[in-house]
Amino acid sequence: HAEKMRRICDRLGLPYVLKCSYDKANRTSASSYRGPGLKKGLAIINRAIGCDLGVIGLVEGEGARRIVIRGRAFRPLPAPGSDQSPFVKYLKIGGEELPPPERSFMGLVAFTCRARRSGDVRKEEFYMPTRRGIRSEVAVPILWRDELLGVINLESVEHDWFQEPC
Repeated sequence: HAEKMRRICDRLGLPYVLKCSYDKANRTSASSYRGPGLKKGLAIINRAIGCDLGVIGLVEGEGARRIVIRGRAFRPLPAPGSDQSPFVKYLKIGGEELPPPERSFMGLVAFTCRARRSGDVRKEEFYMPTRRGIRSEVAVPILWRDELLGVINLESVEHDWFQEPC
């Protein structure tokens, strides 16, 4: 339904805001359907927004100063027939105090607990290249009761793909 709503809003020249819940507990029945889960939910968001890469990084461990990303997103696309084993990437949480090779867009968003958008990652001092051709990025912290749980990160090969909200 999200894809259809986006097309309708585009056709009418209206802003499109996506609000979603992909793993929701039912308070009246423990056996009720909870939703497709975060991984499938992120795939739905990718299709609806039209981004080229999307990951969820989670803060792991007490007092953790790193974000953990599991999946294949942060390595080049594999050649046909190559190993498809799971991949784990650790990103340090921090800002200017980190040496440039350890800085990342997601790490800065986790550090500041504020969403961040870049229309041209080539000019971004906190961009850590993930795939060739990526030009724009947006990242949003996942917070629960003032506690950082993780960061949702979306990237596009299109310059300025993620616009400021209306």
